[in-house]
Amino acid sequence: MRGVVKDKSRGLWTASYQNSEKRIYKLRKSFTQEALAVKQRLEWEKEFGKPGNNEQHHIRMDRRGKVLSGFLVLDYVEKKPGNSWKVLVRNLSTGEVEIRSLARLTRGIAVAENKGNAQLRKYSTRYGTGVRYRKDFGKWQAHITRNNKYVNLGTFNTKDEAIAARKAAEHKYLGGN
Repeated sequence: MRGVVKDKSRGLWTASYQNSEKRIYKLRKSFTQEALAVKQRLEWEKEFGKPGNNEQHHIRMDRRGKVLSGFLVLDYVEKKPGNSWKVLVRNLSTGEVEIRSLARLTRGIAVAENKGNAQLRKYSTRYGTGVRYRKDFGKWQAHITRNNKYVNLGTFNTKDEAIAARKAAEHKYLGGN
């Protein structure tokens, strides 16, 4: 039955239910017998109704009223195959209202927003982010991560020299002030 599965690792039957139309997300209960799990699933369907089929579409992140790539999203129009929404938008430069693909409007926005929202790290840790004391050398070391790679900035006699090297690297690599 839909919504009833056997968890082989635990040897239990699990009944689950979800109905996004009624805002019920992930009801789940485990049983030792399949009949009990089926009974629970049927009780949930009787109480909350049968969940919609997969043809029913819901909006994961509502972007109505948001500006994306110079367009104000007014409303959702239709769902295309492959989870792509068509949206009604107003072009902010011309004022025209048109239908556009939401996927094309949002492409690259997450990356751009993350870069725009990224802040240089504050020196709130014990010695400062990217600065540590190396007992084996008896010196201070500065480092930074660039393109997911660890970059060693060198070892220094004082903590202040290491912090200055880290700040210079942030300015060089991350465009800091």
